[in-house]
Amino acid sequence: MKTTITTFRGTVIVAFALFTSAGILSAQNLVNGSFELGTDPGSDFSSLFAVDSTTITGWTVSGGTVDYIGGRWAAQDGSRSIDMNGNSAGTLTQNVSGFTSGQGYRLFFYLAASPDAGAGASRTLQVNVATASQDFTALGTGLYSNPGWGQQHLDFTANSSTLALSFVSLASGDWGPLLDNVSIAPVPEPGILSLGIMTAGLAGFARWKRVQAVK
Repeated sequence: MKTTITTFRGTVIVAFALFTSAGILSAQNLVNGSFELGTDPGSDFSSLFAVDSTTITGWTVSGGTVDYIGGRWAAQDGSRSIDMNGNSAGTLTQNVSGFTSGQGYRLFFYLAASPDAGAGASRTLQVNVATASQDFTALGTGLYSNPGWGQQHLDFTANSSTLALSFVSLASGDWGPLLDNVSIAPVPEPGILSLGIMTAGLAGFARWKRVQAVK
């Protein structure tokens, strides 16, 4: 039975890979999701003001100010992250291409609250993409070594091949919500996923039957 289960799981993975490689699940082209590419912010941070479209590769500070964090606190991925409040609440945007209109997608990102705001501080970030908009709130730990990163997600349906993605701080003051490790993945349609699982199941069962026949 263990061999059969292992074979089935392997077949599911292969079948799903075939569906994605065949283009049934379309890709997109988010750039520099962990903010590792760009002008070095140094060991602490550098403040960026609107409109800055050159410092962080792929991203534009389109409103207010943000702090481009170097080593001030632990990033969730790599060594850099964003404090969405510099001297004021900031907005960070990117025009992301490669979408298929009508396809469902899921936006992933990591959120925390600035350690400088203190333990228990609440900081809220608004996320907008396509017709989807949602507010997300993080509570601070007050620790530079562990700001309290947590993964969040937002589901949306593409209505164009290129979409504006924006992160907007809803916090006041100098210390805002923190952002890192942004990514987008296509969401398979239920019918496609069911077909893939059924195909994998049939293939796995046929292989199991062949194994039993030679025993």
